[in-house]
Amino acid sequence: MAGLPSGWRVELWQGAALVASATADAAGSAVLSVVRQPILRDATFKIVDEQGRLVLARGFDLVVGGDAYEFTRG
Repeated sequence: MAGLPSGWRVELWQGAALVASATADAAGSAVLSVVRQPILRDATFKIVDEQGRLVLARGFDLVVGGDAYEFTRG
């Protein structure tokens, strides 16, 4: 996930199960490892700020490992 403020976290959920999470680096990128589940149906990205507050939750019908996503405000 690109475009995140440094220190924000992105989480990938499938139902109630957290599949992967990563914290954005100084460049605003967070890389999620989905090697064990490279294809997810009905998945949700949650973006959390540095205080742990949920900023955004967005569902997708299909998430495939290797796909690139970008967070934009607005």
